[in-house]
Amino acid sequence: MLISNHRLLIKDPQASLDFYQNVLGMTLVHQTETEQSQHYFLSFAEPQQTSLELVNMPDADFSVAAQPNAEEGYWKFSIAVPSLDATHAGLLKRGVAAGDCFNIAGLAYLCHFNDPNGYSIELVQQRLFEHSPPLSEELLAATTIQPVAKGATFNLSTLRVKDANHSLAFYQSLGMELVYRYRSDARAMTLYFLVFKGDEAYQQLKQSPNIAEALWQYPATVLELQQFDGTDLNLEFAYRVGPQTGFLGLDIYRGLSHSSIGQQRFQLDAKQTPVETLIDPDGYLIRCFD
Repeated sequence: MLISNHRLLIKDPQASLDFYQNVLGMTLVHQTETEQSQHYFLSFAEPQQTSLELVNMPDADFSVAAQPNAEEGYWKFSIAVPSLDATHAGLLKRGVAAGDCFNIAGLAYLCHFNDPNGYSIELVQQRLFEHSPPLSEELLAATTIQPVAKGATFNLSTLRVKDANHSLAFYQSLGMELVYRYRSDARAMTLYFLVFKGDEAYQQLKQSPNIAEALWQYPATVLELQQFDGTDLNLEFAYRVGPQTGFLGLDIYRGLSHSSIGQQRFQLDAKQTPVETLIDPDGYLIRCFD
């Protein structure tokens, strides 16, 4: 099992495709359309991992909120890169307004920027800050041409949740396992990282002496849940979720693990019918395919 598609509404297909292909270096692996919509599937790697599915629905009414935003449920997706400093420098040279790189000690070295639709994207280094690779002239030159360097992966889908206990029970019922928990007293929040159980990559992650660092090198997409203190106690509180936010949800493919992708190519087409459509405790749409 794996997260197969991370689905976002877009307003201008040409601007979005230009950004994701020519700036971020993703490959358009498939596209299709229905009477109401056009669907573009982009991916970083071969064999294919999670696809970013960009959906253009001319009649869709949605607004992408600036992040971070305590009212918004959907937060971001993350791209893991070999060298954050080199990638960040390359984005700046291409005119992308990327925020400053910063280090969360013991967890991650990262930065944020927005796509043409306003969606937040996180860049996270595949190694902890203290293990950063040397910033060579060759590496800087390569990221000037293609800012997101070879070896990038679609690393995280991040959702804010009201009550982590309810959300964890839901995703664990789908076959995921909580592999790492990070507490930030300074930000009054807890992060939960989940992956699907069973394949070789999962076993290696579980055996890693530093799971926090191993998460950024994980070959499949990790689900990150974020809960701020007290939201579970506020009976009136609910995050803004649904198509009006632009985030359409996640697709889960039950027929493949990461280790089997190389032997069996797949691509969920917009015309395929999910075998099960679920709503998680916060209202996020989860479609399951076999």
